[in-house]
Amino acid sequence: MAAPNKASRGVARFAGLSVPIEELGSVHIGGLVRQEDDISVHHSDREDVQIKVFDLACGVEGEVSLGPYTCYQAEIKAYQQAYAFPALVPQLPHFLGASVDGKEAFAYMAQSTMRGQDLTQWLETLNRKPWTHETACHFRQTAHELVGLALQLKRDGLLLIRLRPTDVIHASSGPLKLNHLGGCWVSGIDGPAKALTYMASVDYSELPIDTMILQSEESLEDASVNYALGVGLFEWLSGQSRLHIDAETAHAILEDSALVTRRDTRIRDLWHQYPHLESKLPLLSHQLEERSLLFGDFWYGLEGYLAQVVDDWEGLEEAAQKEMLVGTGQDVIAQHLEERFQWMAAPMAHATIKRHHRLASVEHLQEMLRDLISPDVRYDLSAQNMFVKYLADRGESDAFLDLLNRWDVRQHPRTKQWTLRATTCCHFLLQKEEDSYVTPWDPDSDGQFYYHLFHGESDEVPIPVSELHHSSNAWIV
Repeated sequence: MAAPNKASRGVARFAGLSVPIEELGSVHIGGLVRQEDDISVHHSDREDVQIKVFDLACGVEGEVSLGPYTCYQAEIKAYQQAYAFPALVPQLPHFLGASVDGKEAFAYMAQSTMRGQDLTQWLETLNRKPWTHETACHFRQTAHELVGLALQLKRDGLLLIRLRPTDVIHASSGPLKLNHLGGCWVSGIDGPAKALTYMASVDYSELPIDTMILQSEESLEDASVNYALGVGLFEWLSGQSRLHIDAETAHAILEDSALVTRRDTRIRDLWHQYPHLESKLPLLSHQLEERSLLFGDFWYGLEGYLAQVVDDWEGLEEAAQKEMLVGTGQDVIAQHLEERFQWMAAPMAHATIKRHHRLASVEHLQEMLRDLISPDVRYDLSAQNMFVKYLADRGESDAFLDLLNRWDVRQHPRTKQWTLRATTCCHFLLQKEEDSYVTPWDPDSDGQFYYHLFHGESDEVPIPVSELHHSSNAWIV
């Protein structure tokens, strides 16, 4: 295979081409939805179908461009992995087929069109209205669910190594959905380090470290996912994926020539190993001159800066160094955010800081986004909720109530009873490999639906609780 052609190539040549889709027959590629380098997403002549195109032309007859072909193969592998886990499928587009067109030198992948707004559009809509207590809770719930989506992917063998806010769809009901799997890493990819340099984004992955891990025949772990999540959350709220620092700090870091040279040498080594990165992965010295830093290089430079300005830095215990590093970095991150989002600087900092200080798991990052219910609500649920009583009758503890967030419960408008979100009950039952049944009870004017546990007598047909797994407006009394 030839190296990718670095020349900019348009996507106009794909418009109007016909591609065969097994389930649908012939489908025509339409106008452009979005594009990144040699990979583009297009409308089709069917409203419910989008076509993802991987431009394989490299200027050499009989050969294909390695970068987009690697990404194509990796995404196919990710879909195969994802479809092995039925619980994950409702949060993904429906995969309709894929193939390579050797004559026109492109690969393509067809999937269902996702309905709803991407996270950037959704937040813009939210910001047009007064920011109330309820709005803030809804935002926090969405951020928590976003990390939960990455956690579900991880449990099913897919590591999210790139997360742009435009990659996630927020529908009017149901869970968040990922509109493609191009940012998911699956173990077993051939030539993993090289493949990663094509699949990953220099903004969302620490390539100087991740490539070394894979070259050592080790596996990527939660630290890589947390980094991608931290940068993704930051871009969602700030509109940018890099941190800007003041001229004085940038100059002070540049003055530490040994520190800058070490980092630049590592980056140049990557350029030598993977020449296509030279146009994408900037030197630390260049980033400092521009005062716009990748998160990984920001933390590297910040630690060097603190070593210069803090008396006896080397004499401090590691915990004290970490506290100072996190606090300073968190302040810089917060300066990029609107006041109502500045509390998010803490989880962003802990998700992206240097690896030996970083959160150990994706679960720990999600914990930082919790908003737990009050003791009074917990007491009422324990005393009155029929699902909790059902579990107690089976000898189960109600300790799971201690982990409930405010969005996991809802007070019925008429009876004032506290109800549990059906998805929360499903998650608990799935962990126990059990199921239960409910019957409809009393919908309210806000489009919420309430259910009673089924006890053997009802005019309604009982519904398995598992069928409500993705119903965000279903509650159990």
